Amino acid sequence: MAKAKSKKTQAVEEKHKSRWGDVVDGQKQYDLHSGQSQIMKSNKRFTAAVAGTGGGKTVLGPLWFAKRVKEMVAKGKTTGLKGMVIAPTYKVLSRATAPTLVDTFRDTPLEGRYLESKGQYIFPNNLGILYLLSADSPNGLEGGQLDLGAWLDEAGQMTYSAWLAILRRTGVNQAPVLITTTPYLNNWLKTKVLDLYLKGDKDYMVVTWASISNPTYPKDEYDRAKRSMPKSMFDMMYNGLFTSMEGLVYPSFHLCIRDPNDFHDVDGRALGGIDFGWRAPFCALQGKLFVQDGRDVLYIHAERYKNKCKIAEHVKYMDKSAIWYADPSDPESIKDLRDEGLRVVPAINDVDFGIRQVNERINSARLFVSTSCEALITEAGGYMYPDCEEGKEQEKPIDGMDHAMDALRYLSASIARKRPRYRERQSVIIRRMG
Repeated sequence: MAKAKSKKTQAVEEKHKSRWGDVVDGQKQYDLHSGQSQIMKSNKRFTAAVAGTGGGKTVLGPLWFAKRVKEMVAKGKTTGLKGMVIAPTYKVLSRATAPTLVDTFRDTPLEGRYLESKGQYIFPNNLGILYLLSADSPNGLEGGQLDLGAWLDEAGQMTYSAWLAILRRTGVNQAPVLITTTPYLNNWLKTKVLDLYLKGDKDYMVVTWASISNPTYPKDEYDRAKRSMPKSMFDMMYNGLFTSMEGLVYPSFHLCIRDPNDFHDVDGRALGGIDFGWRAPFCALQGKLFVQDGRDVLYIHAERYKNKCKIAEHVKYMDKSAIWYADPSDPESIKDLRDEGLRVVPAINDVDFGIRQVNERINSARLFVSTSCEALITEAGGYMYPDCEEGKEQEKPIDGMDHAMDALRYLSASIARKRPRYRERQSVIIRRMG
């Protein structure tokens, strides 16, 4: 018999059934999924939401400005605020970006006047103005300094000149910049934003997520695109990942390699991933899962990578305090490890899901690997997809030297599936007028 849900659980689930922008108890309600929530919590100078199509990127722009207005008013700045909204073309601005802004602010204290012919959104009570422009001509973005900040929608379609213009407009006041976009190939968005973030620059934050991270995005549409598109293109458009056309499964893996001294005092939950082997290597990756800036970060600090060795010998090098996620296809070996005193759980063995989770961690700086994990680093450098004709469904990665890759995938996928459903969510509320 199924266990009855508590009233508290029912209330939480009912809350999250509300649609985007519904009025609940007289307030406009915006329930955020995990990726959106991380963006709204960011206080970095440059924050980028890089996600698959339909993942809920553009809708964050108006909420981000509402947050910025509240912050500025709290500092005593109650009039004359200046911000900017930029889309790659006038068509995108008029059909998507501007309507989203106007609709979100409707029936709230931020409802103002949208002067489409002038490209201006005027806040009420002389609070300030948003300039709505397209990036077709970067020279049109020049002139004057912003204090409220700038929102760049679909920034991956903009030129590097447009990005430089925004840096100049926000420089004097160090006004923050929000980027919402799907990724593209190695353009300025990757080299001047994502790579700086992955290298640890304190002024940048990038969060990536797939289309289906948005609970309202249809799973069958995601699956249809996956069947019909080349792997690299699908990952960019639907998984929100910058991809390499050369076929690497983890094209940015090198950016998460760190010196062990950088993490010598990390205190977190001990976890591990296991891929069994005898003639092929047995691989056990040991890591710690800890919280940094409100996000879960996985640090892989040790590996056991050896063939033709008994389970009892492997166990000598494995942390008995850890929870180990192991290849579920070998229940006998799982039992042997349990008999040796290890806490072992059959892992999630969904290859595509696991690969996506690893890439999302890499591209949002939530995976770090010690330089001591030589086998893991070596395998990542050669872990590739086979050649695939354009338009043909992509195959699985090439088998062979992928034992550490499997262990990492088991661990990442299992962590993702174990997350509480609502813990990472938050809601943004804009009070309704009247």
